[in-house]
Amino acid sequence: MTQHQTFHHEGVPDDEAGHGQPRQHRPRDESRGSSAGSGEAAEQDQLLQEHAGDDLVDHGHDRVGGHGAWERRTGSHEVGSQRQVRHPDHVVGKQVAGGKSGPEDHDGQHQRPGPRQQCRHLVPGTAAVRHAPNIGDVVPAPGRRLARGPTSLWFHRDCLAPFRVQHVSKTKRSLPRWLVGGSSIAVAMGIMNVATYGFTMLAARILGPQPYGALASVMALLMIISVLQLGLQATAARRISAEPDHVGQIEHTVLRVSYRAALAIGVLLLLLTPVIDRVLRLDNLVVAALVSVAAVPMTVMGGQAGILQGERRWSSLAMIYIANGVPKLIIGVALIAWQPTELNAMIGVVVGQFAPAVVGWFALRHVRHPGAVSDHHAARPMVREAFHNSQALFAFFALSNVDIVVARNVLDSHDAGLYAGGLILTKAVLFLPQFVVVLAFPAMASAGDRRRALTRSLSLVAGLGAVAILGALVLSGLAMVFVGGNDYSEIQDQLWLFAVLGTALSMLQLLVYSVLARQGQRSIYLVWAALVALVLLGMTVTSLAGLLAVVVSIDAALLVVLFALSLYLVREPVVQKD
Repeated sequence: MTQHQTFHHEGVPDDEAGHGQPRQHRPRDESRGSSAGSGEAAEQDQLLQEHAGDDLVDHGHDRVGGHGAWERRTGSHEVGSQRQVRHPDHVVGKQVAGGKSGPEDHDGQHQRPGPRQQCRHLVPGTAAVRHAPNIGDVVPAPGRRLARGPTSLWFHRDCLAPFRVQHVSKTKRSLPRWLVGGSSIAVAMGIMNVATYGFTMLAARILGPQPYGALASVMALLMIISVLQLGLQATAARRISAEPDHVGQIEHTVLRVSYRAALAIGVLLLLLTPVIDRVLRLDNLVVAALVSVAAVPMTVMGGQAGILQGERRWSSLAMIYIANGVPKLIIGVALIAWQPTELNAMIGVVVGQFAPAVVGWFALRHVRHPGAVSDHHAARPMVREAFHNSQALFAFFALSNVDIVVARNVLDSHDAGLYAGGLILTKAVLFLPQFVVVLAFPAMASAGDRRRALTRSLSLVAGLGAVAILGALVLSGLAMVFVGGNDYSEIQDQLWLFAVLGTALSMLQLLVYSVLARQGQRSIYLVWAALVALVLLGMTVTSLAGLLAVVVSIDAALLVVLFALSLYLVREPVVQKD
């Protein structure tokens, strides 16, 4: 949920706020400082440590709260009828608190915080003097001290104007900034995955083998088509995070490109309906035609989700993810329970696919003013980037799924089935930390944050993978229940290797998104090369253990190379010009 603090300028005389006087360091009033008491001093120190580094956003001429109001928010905020978005690290300081609007501070020497500069200048009253060597030359106004309770007096270190800090929200600074407030994404994606798995499991039981086989093939086709949706989402999120000053133009262009791409893919798939019916052996043109209908809202949702992800509006994005799973479960299961056919199941999928698009439309229903305009964010460059992102994600998608195709060609049907059962655990470990990718991607697109975001998110994914590997080793019998039961007992001793494979793939997925965040080109060639190597080497093995060893080795080698290359490329933050 969006957190905010509002700082209101106190109406005090100019001589108290330091207006019109040369900026100088005034000695601490010992009598005033000692009267606060040790308990108040500790409270001041705690508030200073928690909030001296908070970022501020100056609304400039669209101020709230009257004379010299500042507001801190993470994500987006509403000002009148115009929705503004500022990256937490980028601050627009058009107006100095206190009413001065000239190009200089009150002493005529120190410039105000300009666009895209850090603003970390609010400090508490008497505590500011004790910490002045660390935070700058800060002096409280005479007769002022830090008040108790939810409303406290702070000072801006440049103009020395006092501010009332209301409703101070305590944020754990030990957590990464992109993770604070984003826990709803983890919960939402967990609900979406459980709902999707529940629909698949219930459909398999209710429909039976033959109708479910047709539904499964259609769902696999939709998964391949979804790379376009993911490409649009990555494009929108990266551009908004990297250039928040152009958020209005980016949002407008992304939505326009998404609608046009959805219409184009829908018409193309509709024309290919006979081909889909024949290739998938559906024997039902209506089911094949519904693929084109489902692809339209799915593609639109990609652009909407990317905008919300780039703006870090986690609550709205979480609702999209929930809507992407729960309606499909409820409607789909109700329809196949009424009449168990693949047509009813597909109708449930299509109707459920419109739900997240409606939620996304509602979240973005307000018209945003274009603001700053650049040719770089026109439709054609955005289409090129979306295409690049889609092919990169398709390369990873192929790498993470081609081994089952190889298994069906080099192993007998029994061993191929065992390998497919082990991949159930692999996919679970792969998708378990997917929320980390969603939360970390905007930070990885910001030049100053990408190295820290990459290392922290990789550590988190590796930690979750280590827990899964340990669980597969210690609780292999319990893990067999989720894999398929006693029919797959032959691979029980190898389940931990399937968990290792899932961990490697989840870390590779994060690294691929890191490449997209910095718009790398040549790094994606490594993914394609690994795909070719896996197919060529995989075709030479004759046993399940041999194939598993080849797949794990190639994915691990790609992981090491991409990780080293990524650390090298983001070793120094890029300084962005104003």
